[in-house]
Amino acid sequence: MNKCDDGREYYTTTRIINSSILYSITTHNNKTNSRSTDTILYNNPTFENYLDLITPSTNITLYGKVIFEYEILAPCYYTCAMEILANEYTSKTIAKHFETYYQPGKKYPMLCNSYGCRAGSNYCATFQTHDEL
Repeated sequence: MNKCDDGREYYTTTRIINSSILYSITTHNNKTNSRSTDTILYNNPTFENYLDLITPSTNITLYGKVIFEYEILAPCYYTCAMEILANEYTSKTIAKHFETYYQPGKKYPMLCNSYGCRAGSNYCATFQTHDEL
């Protein structure tokens, strides 16, 4: 049996490798037509980057992805991706989370196993295993 294939949860500190944001701004005219544009906004964004875009006149939705690296049992390493969604009501809060918690190089505590990690309502699904055995 592979020692690194472990479904038990361990409290561990993950390291953020990368974070990025995809955004969509929907505008409405008097004829109720709508238009959506998806584009990469920022790699390694700052809170000020988001505040430039999030205003009362924009209907902005954010889709973010944070890539973590973690270890639960030496020498078993994993990489996981956490998807983060925000609408026009939660975008400022999510932007602040990116500024405070999700910057590359920072540490982030989560409960993890070989399938992924979780912290609150956010889940990080493992997509790469670095089995050193």
